Amino acid sequence: MDNKLINKYLSGKASEEEIKIVFDWIDASPKNKFEFVELKKIWSLSMEVNGDKEEAWRKVQQRLRKLKIKRKIVSNLKYAAVLIIGLTIAASLLNPKKVDYDLPADQIVLELSDGTKKIIKSDGAQEILNADGKVLGKKDGDGISYSNSEEDNLAYNTLYIPYSKRFNIVLSDGSKIHLNSGSTLKYPVKFLDGMSREVYLDGEAFFEVAENKESEFIVNTNGLTTKVYGTKFNVNSYEGDDVQEVVLVEGSVGVQNDNSETNEFVLKPSEKASIGLDGQLLRKSVDVSGYIAWIDGILVFENERLENVLKRLERHYDVAIKNNYTAINDNRYTGYFDIESVDDILRTFSKHKPFVYEVDGSSITINP
Repeated sequence: MDNKLINKYLSGKASEEEIKIVFDWIDASPKNKFEFVELKKIWSLSMEVNGDKEEAWRKVQQRLRKLKIKRKIVSNLKYAAVLIIGLTIAASLLNPKKVDYDLPADQIVLELSDGTKKIIKSDGAQEILNADGKVLGKKDGDGISYSNSEEDNLAYNTLYIPYSKRFNIVLSDGSKIHLNSGSTLKYPVKFLDGMSREVYLDGEAFFEVAENKESEFIVNTNGLTTKVYGTKFNVNSYEGDDVQEVVLVEGSVGVQNDNSETNEFVLKPSEKASIGLDGQLLRKSVDVSGYIAWIDGILVFENERLENVLKRLERHYDVAIKNNYTAINDNRYTGYFDIESVDDILRTFSKHKPFVYEVDGSSITINP
């Protein structure tokens, strides 16, 4: 691979043909993919610090010399797809778009068991109190912790994450959940003894479940049910998306298709369970590293349909994208993006597999 091409790609100056060459090289091997991700991180970090492209490229060159990248060009770019724990549950319970609440679209909102809704501030500390003045949880930084909840009864909170924001929760048992943009989670304020630990998710999340061999942890969705006792795993299934999958990072999970009472897979680390086009549960080995990139704000697409790409861009950037060119919905795109704008991403993809678009503030229109 010519270092000049890498420089042009990172700086946004590569032509359509040059972008394809870079994509082809990355697809040559997992090593090339890993090396490119490392180079991209170095470039992005340097740009965030001083915004100097020459200095950023100098740091990338230092890394290139260490990696001794082979100058070889081969076929398609592929990255590991972002591990997304997306679990779609009954819309009447969890989908904020279908609940008749007057929720501010750009704020994180917490709904208590009595229907009271609270705005979760983006900065500073905040106590979460119920109507009786009991402390349910405490917000600090980018998350809420229920570790010291004073609630004695089974009471549920529901958290709504708007587009372009992410948030974290520590449940009463110590389990950690990272929520991605556009997600909704319903969960008990305190898990009670003798009962299973159940939560309901619509959106994207990464679970780090605290071990408790006496009480299984269950993630309920419209498409999949995932049961664990203590592990790290991810699932992907937004309402309206054609992807429903669970990816295991550590430990063991049992995954069952809600349409089948007997078809259950017990996954091993680096395995993925997903629902196929025929509705059956499938299993395969995967590289999980790319599946958790969203936690750090990184978008990773691997041979992904444009229709799904646009939905993910809407959630990540809080934009509205109208596609008047539906004939390209099945076009496949691959890429790794962190500091790029939505315009940068669409421009890159449109060079690889052409389409035209217009940006008007937070609205984007794709036309033939």
